[in-house]
Amino acid sequence: MSALARIIIIFLGIVIAFLIIFGGGFLVVNWSRSEIEKGFDNQNSEKMTEDKITWEEAVELIRNCQVTTVFQTHSKNVSITLTDETTKSTTEPELDLVLNEASKASEECGFEILAGTE
Repeated sequence: MSALARIIIIFLGIVIAFLIIFGGGFLVVNWSRSEIEKGFDNQNSEKMTEDKITWEEAVELIRNCQVTTVFQTHSKNVSITLTDETTKSTTEPELDLVLNEASKASEECGFEILAGTE
C-alpha cells in the first residue's frame, strides 16, 4: 500500500471517528469575522431599533426563502441577512432555534442558508 493510500485511510478514519463522537451535529461556518461584523456587530443601536423584527417575523422570512444568512449570539440575539442584502435583528426565545430553522429552510428553499454562532 502506498504512503498516499495510508494517509487517506488515516484521514477518513479520523473523519469517521469525529462523526461518531459528535453525531454529525457540527456546524461549518462559511464566512470570515469581517462578514459577521457587517451583519450584527457593526450595527449601531439606532439602526438595530429600526431593523428590529419579532421572532415570528424572522421565522416567516426564513421559511419563505427570503434569508441568505443567520447569526446568533450566546445571549440569543439574532441577525438575519435577507436576499435583498438588508439586515434585520431579533431575539430568539431559545438558543439555536434560528440554526434549526435555517437548516430546515435550506432543504426546502433549494439553497444553503449560511449559519453561524459566536
